Amino acid sequence: MGDGGILFSPNRERLVSSNAWAFLHALAAGGGPALDGWAALLDWAAANPGPARQAVRAFAGQANLPAAGVGQLADLLLFLDIRPDDVALVADAQPLPWQYAGDVLRRYAGGPGEVLEQAAAQKATVLAVPAAWLDSGSFQRRQRLDLRALRTIVTLGGPLSAEAAGRIYAWVKSDILLLARAGDRVWGDPLGPVLSKPMMAPGIGSLIRR
Repeated sequence: MGDGGILFSPNRERLVSSNAWAFLHALAAGGGPALDGWAALLDWAAANPGPARQAVRAFAGQANLPAAGVGQLADLLLFLDIRPDDVALVADAQPLPWQYAGDVLRRYAGGPGEVLEQAAAQKATVLAVPAAWLDSGSFQRRQRLDLRALRTIVTLGGPLSAEAAGRIYAWVKSDILLLARAGDRVWGDPLGPVLSKPMMAPGIGSLIRR
């Protein structure tokens, strides 16, 4: 859902390799509901926070994780699609939800001008940076950066402008998944197309922490 055009649509191979896809299939296989997509998952989690927490615990193999931790883990695993072999380069001083990312987390302490270069150097698969950094940092370079490993960019504080998002696809990487988050609000989802003007939705973690 959202206004504007589609900037990128993940192919089926990419979708079925995502944590969110695996979670939906595990949920149905375990006797839970058969949910069709991300919006349906959010609706079910909002109506059934207890079963949703238990399903996330089972999926993550952490049966005793407290409710607040389950919410943070759901954001990382399902929305951000963090995996054990990822390198998540994060320019965010906030402890949550990143403290649940484990060994994949790399804190970025440099300036906005070098963050994409660092993502290339560290072979980052997930990059989380303030939206303003990419609004000004998505420009044509003399030599294209080697970002073959990069799968997802998460902008913090809100989504990119449609113009900046278009520049990402033109000059940074043509098959990147663009997501955004600000506290308990998110834009985009791991199972749908990237829209030039995505709509805001609640983060799944916020729905199951209560």
